[in-house]
Amino acid sequence: MVDSPRPKRRVVLVVSLVSAGVLLLCCVGTMIVGALTQEDEADPEAAAVAYTVASVGDRRVVLVQSDASADSARAAIRHWVDHNDAGEYRVIEVVRAGDATLYVCRARYVRDERVSAVQTGGEVKGPYPALAIHCP
Repeated sequence: MVDSPRPKRRVVLVVSLVSAGVLLLCCVGTMIVGALTQEDEADPEAAAVAYTVASVGDRRVVLVQSDASADSARAAIRHWVDHNDAGEYRVIEVVRAGDATLYVCRARYVRDERVSAVQTGGEVKGPYPALAIHCP
């Protein structure tokens, strides 16, 4: 009897296919993890500044942070202004509950000096656009 090289070829083929499968899984896994990491890195503030928009009106926005501190409320206000069209003038409040009557922080956003003069009597100073935040 003469040994046939066919079984060795099958073993090599199976090992090659398994290796290719493992390599493919590793590549796909790395791409998925990379995509998730990039999504988190796209807006690193978003993870650190968690808030819910309770209402958006013509002149007033209410943000809800259940565990808000003055620092986290300031960050939420800045984040909202940086990522939304605040218009010419807007009051942004951070509260701890959607039906709260007391705010943690309140800000006034003004686009320019003329709007500041009309809406705030010139209290909000530049450079413009300006954001005046008050946390009692």
